[in-house]
Amino acid sequence: SVDGNKSVVRDMKWTSDGQKICIVYEDGAVIVGSVDGNRLWGKELALSLALVEWSPDGRMVLFCTVQGEVHLYDCNGNAITKLPL
Repeated sequence: SVDGNKSVVRDMKWTSDGQKICIVYEDGAVIVGSVDGNRLWGKELALSLALVEWSPDGRMVLFCTVQGEVHLYDCNGNAITKLPL
């Protein structure tokens, strides 16, 4: 589970307005939290994550895998699409 996570943090990024942070772990765990310390959502993705980046408006988040795949999610953790590179 995300709570008992022993995996390695690979990346973390704040939204441009500084209100939300997304933390990604090597084993595919993702946590999004607010600036006041509350967890907004957590997910276990079946991906080996390497990088995370928010869209400029904070409405979408990109996850990049160690295999070079890019996955686009909305800010609530719903998958939108896998992007070809």
